[in-house]
Amino acid sequence: MNCVSNVAGIAAPIVAGYVADATGSFALNFVIAGVILVLGILSYLFLLGRIEQIPTPDTVVETPPVEMETRRASYPRSLILLQ
Repeated sequence: MNCVSNVAGIAAPIVAGYVADATGSFALNFVIAGVILVLGILSYLFLLGRIEQIPTPDTVVETPPVEMETRRASYPRSLILLQ
């Protein structure tokens, strides 16, 4: 989903420029944006389905802590300034 959004964000100004050059007006760009908006609303309404809250469990399961050996983190190489 994020990939498609990013591609659309890159392509939209390019396509809008071509449409504006071809028609001499920005009116068609607003029509295209409106059609995309209506398609998005319709897909949200009909494809998503009913949204229901996930019930909270009545009991809480306690698990014992895991014993692990810890080590000191080394200094990040990205912070070392090369001279």
